[in-house]
Formats: sequence, structure tokens, C-alpha cells
Amino acid sequence: MTFKQYLPEGSSEGKAKMSLDHGATFGDILKILDIPIELPKIVIINGVIQISDEINARVLIDGDIVSVFPPVGGG
Repeated sequence: MTFKQYLPEGSSEGKAKMSLDHGATFGDILKILDIPIELPKIVIINGVIQISDEINARVLIDGDIVSVFPPVGGG
């Protein structure tokens, strides 16, 4: 599974540049992209893994780089 199908048209290589309103949160990104809130399992903001149950409320600032990963399978 990947999140590529949720990215806006014109995105390439699994990346998209987004403009958000001041005070937008990580959860707002999920809503805009229509990604179910329970799907992201790993979230990295500016190179730092976010391990908080409140990640969806984290306010983003101009220039933040957000990486989102789905559940990883293995065995």
C-alpha cells in the first residue's frame, strides 16, 4: 500500500507541494487529501519521527516537510 493515489493531480514521485491556511494541522492534510485518519502509521515532520497520539492536532508552519507512511507488512 502507498498513499500515491491520494496525492493531488500533477504530483510526481510520491511528492506534492501544498499551500495551507495559517494554523493548519497535520490532520487538515489528511482531510484535504481524503486519507482515512487511521491509515498513517509513521509520520515524519522535518526529519523527526512523530510519536504522539495528538499528531493530527500538530500545527504546521511554513516550510515544514511532512512524510507519511502506511502500515508496513513483513514477516
